Amino acid sequence: MVKITVHYLPFPDECKGTVKGICQQLSADNYLIAIDSSLPELEQLRTLAHEKAHIYCGHYDSDLPLSVLENEADEISCLMSGNKRSQPEK
Repeated sequence: MVKITVHYLPFPDECKGTVKGICQQLSADNYLIAIDSSLPELEQLRTLAHEKAHIYCGHYDSDLPLSVLENEADEISCLMSGNKRSQPEK
């Protein structure tokens, strides 16, 4: 069974606009997620979904590029929140 502990706390000002949440693998099945408590509630929920997607997609054992991992977690969090993600311009 996977154990996930979530903490909501204010992030430093230098993180604002770039980092909304952080997930740390503590052991094989134990994770700690921190969410910026200054975000609006809906954004906190989306960020939690994004961080949990990293866990459930097995990103901590992946050799894929960070951009691929982030894109996958973004897509899953959008599906979970019912939001449509904007498509990149071609």
